[in-house]
Amino acid sequence: MLHAVVLIFRFLVSGNSQISTSFSYRKAPSTVHSIIISTSEAIWNKLSPTELLQPTGEKWKKKAEELYSLWQFRNYNGTINGKHIEIQAPHYRCYLFNYKKTFSLVLLALVDANYKFTIIDFWWIMQIQRWRPFRKIDFGIIAGS
Repeated sequence: MLHAVVLIFRFLVSGNSQISTSFSYRKAPSTVHSIIISTSEAIWNKLSPTELLQPTGEKWKKKAEELYSLWQFRNYNGTINGKHIEIQAPHYRCYLFNYKKTFSLVLLALVDANYKFTIIDFWWIMQIQRWRPFRKIDFGIIAGS
């Protein structure tokens, strides 16, 4: 199991392809793929209930107060930033082609007053054109609760 965790962290940190990672560990690409999928799911299932909780209305209010006390911004829950992450051209090319003439996904993140991630989301260009970041979270409902 430790070997699988080392493999997945090296894969994530290096940014190499699964095929390159398979050469490094002398494993078949299909084996590396299954290790990455199963280990990612195991990490997610173990850590998400305790470390990745969805903030409630009270937590959002506390984060807004924290942001005001540290940075004097009223009615803010954090700062948001996005980054294009280049990918290889997929089969459904048109949706992921961006203004930089590359194929990419967009990583959006919201951080609180202490630079801790509150929400992370991936977007592809078709979603950005509709512009509904963090679509599963309705900030108006949460703030009013």
